[in-house]
Amino acid sequence: MTSSSKEEALWEAATQGDLALVKQLAMEDSEVDVNWTDPEWERTPFYRACYFGRTSVVEWMMRVPRVDVGKIQKQGCSPFFIACQEGHQDLVLMLLADPRTDVGWPMDGGESPFFIACQEGRADVVALLLLDPRIDVNTTRKDNSSPLWFAAQNGQLEVARFLLASDRTVDTAIKSSFNGKTAAEHGRQQPLIPKGAKENDAKYQRRRANAPLIADLIDEYEKSPITTRRNLRKRPGIRGPWPLSKTSFSSQKAHATLSLFPVFCVDPPPLH
Repeated sequence: MTSSSKEEALWEAATQGDLALVKQLAMEDSEVDVNWTDPEWERTPFYRACYFGRTSVVEWMMRVPRVDVGKIQKQGCSPFFIACQEGHQDLVLMLLADPRTDVGWPMDGGESPFFIACQEGRADVVALLLLDPRIDVNTTRKDNSSPLWFAAQNGQLEVARFLLASDRTVDTAIKSSFNGKTAAEHGRQQPLIPKGAKENDAKYQRRRANAPLIADLIDEYEKSPITTRRNLRKRPGIRGPWPLSKTSFSSQKAHATLSLFPVFCVDPPPLH
């Protein structure tokens, strides 16, 4: 097998979550480029493993010194970003605990990993990121849309509750240049069903039902932030206890990894 074919095989093995083959290909030949990227989107094997949630592969590859855990693809998307986007909480935890991870690295459009988690409704990931003081909860993309604005846009009610009920200061006055509206204004005034969308589309039904509720939560938050946070924590759908702790998450892996906080520089276990 030639070097290039080995690299392609490694890329595919990481994609499929074949840990045994990943180990074999990465360790048997030091000349194999473990950071090889596909020609179309420039994605590494590590990136692909993060995209598909291949936990064992990601965990092992993070202990291989040659692996670049932060290498971005063609559109500026990092492995950490894609793990947040896809809602892979265990991988997000591992990458947060690795000092090589740039937790704020944005896509070409300005979307941060926290932003995309809010946009996609990854509530467990959002709750986890809120624990990390390095995360900017008000970071905007290039059109000045905030994470809260996009939570309203997509009707992500649980995300909005986590964000507004956290101990972070949320800037609710940010206006998106997309339409000149704040998150509350957008949630209350956006069209019920976007043009061309199907009436029974679950995504748009959620948006129609939840966006006005998010606007109401923001209004309540703005009136009395401290009181509102306490009240929000009592609402249905909010998991606790507060402040967020390892019992806020369902994954046993998450429970174990949360023991790393707030220490982010840890010695990795030996390769095996």
